[in-house]
Amino acid sequence: QYMRTAFQIPFDATVRISLDTNLCMISERGYDLKNNTVWHRDSEKALAYNEITRFPHAILEIKLELSGENMTPPKWVTDLQNSGMLYEVHKFSKFIH
Repeated sequence: QYMRTAFQIPFDATVRISLDTNLCMISERGYDLKNNTVWHRDSEKALAYNEITRFPHAILEIKLELSGENMTPPKWVTDLQNSGMLYEVHKFSKFIH
C-alpha cells in the first residue's frame, strides 16, 4: 500500500516523475499456504501489528524519454539528481520487499 503523486507536463513525456509515500509492506510468509498451492496470505485473517512494516522513506522515480537531438536530461533534473537530497537504489522494487 502506498500513496502516489505523479508529475508530468501535459502532452510531454520527456520527464515523468512519481513520488510514492506512506509505504506499508505486509509479510506473506509463515502462513498455511495449502501445500504450496497458494502464495499469499488469507485476506480474511486480521494482521498482527508486527506483520506490517512501515517504510520510513519516500520513493522518487524519474523517467526520461530522451531521443533525437534531445539526448541530455533537462538541467533541473540533473541538478536534482546531484543535489545530495536523493539516494539512488539500483533496481529497488517495493513489490519484492
